[in-house]
Amino acid sequence: MAHFSHAHLLSDLGRHDEAVADGMRAVELDPLFFLYRAIGALFLHHAGRNEEARVQLEKTFELDPNFWIAHLTLGKVYTQQRKYPEAIAEFEKAKELSRGNSEAIASIGYVAALAGDNAKARAVLDELKTLSNQLYIPPVNIALVYNGLGDQDEALAQLERACDERDVRLPLLKVDPRWDSFRSNPRFVAVLKRIGLSR
Repeated sequence: MAHFSHAHLLSDLGRHDEAVADGMRAVELDPLFFLYRAIGALFLHHAGRNEEARVQLEKTFELDPNFWIAHLTLGKVYTQQRKYPEAIAEFEKAKELSRGNSEAIASIGYVAALAGDNAKARAVLDELKTLSNQLYIPPVNIALVYNGLGDQDEALAQLERACDERDVRLPLLKVDPRWDSFRSNPRFVAVLKRIGLSR
């Protein structure tokens, strides 16, 4: 757990080679704890090593084909590879296996928008807003759908709200490639500064 937690911190800071090495060490020490494998693949994804991430996730599926976090991570890999139908299929599996994880739902909307299906993306926004009447929906997840739709103002408003609510997903913003188009936006830079990931 110490190696895994340290790897997560290093990845969030953009120290990718160190993060991958520490993440792999966690897997070596506890090869049957699938979270280490799935998040280790996420570290590879954040390092831009998507094919390696995919291979690691396929090995995870050999041990447990129903581990939803691995499906969620593979969806992110496919998104970066612009394999949008495959990405949506993985996010749909993650949604089903997790019984409705809001990041999986938001990721479906994000990729639908990238693929040009704005109506589906808007339907996902409606789904998340309806769910928010029953349970907590992290603002970062809502922001992700607006990101896919190209609505930077609304996405940034949601990220700013996420800062107010101390959304635990915020530390990924520095390295998550889905936010690359925001990197030069002063409001996005301000969010990173606010959470200590930019000077």
